[in-house]
Amino acid sequence: SAALSMEFFERDQQAALDDYLRGVASEDDFRKATSRTTGNYPEGHRALVETARRAGVPVYAANAPNRYVRLSRLQGYDRLRELSPEQRRLFAVPAALSEGRYRDKFFELMGGMAGHGSGNAEGSTLSEEEREAKRREAEEKVLSFFRSQNVWDATMADTIARALDDGRAPVVQIVGQFHTD
Repeated sequence: SAALSMEFFERDQQAALDDYLRGVASEDDFRKATSRTTGNYPEGHRALVETARRAGVPVYAANAPNRYVRLSRLQGYDRLRELSPEQRRLFAVPAALSEGRYRDKFFELMGGMAGHGSGNAEGSTLSEEEREAKRREAEEKVLSFFRSQNVWDATMADTIARALDDGRAPVVQIVGQFHTD
């Protein structure tokens, strides 16, 4: 049978999501446990969850918790691999960073970060070496955000694969605009 997988919930919220879907928790308790507000739980998302609940369709919390995504950005994938098995079940580390159009689009969107503070403004007193160092620093910053984006992506893909392994098909993955663009 089918399953719904949602980018908008993190894996450590799965138990609260399951409790709500199975009638163990009220909607208020579910929203409190998953920090859902009007601002981060739009009516469209709620309608999907409610439809799945009424139909008895499982909903997978597809995303990596933000604390691990942030750790990947600040300290890299090796740091994630050092965590306990219980922690590692909450995210997937990609085998390699994405390439091609997806990477190009990400760097294009984040490009303003690479140019920020590069010292190219008229009247700049930075030397060529200093400008180059600033440019490399900005590129590394964008790369660190791309690394964290890849943890989110790998975790969502892993969630879909787990749903398929559970015998669920089709799996409908709901994502934000960046992914659909």
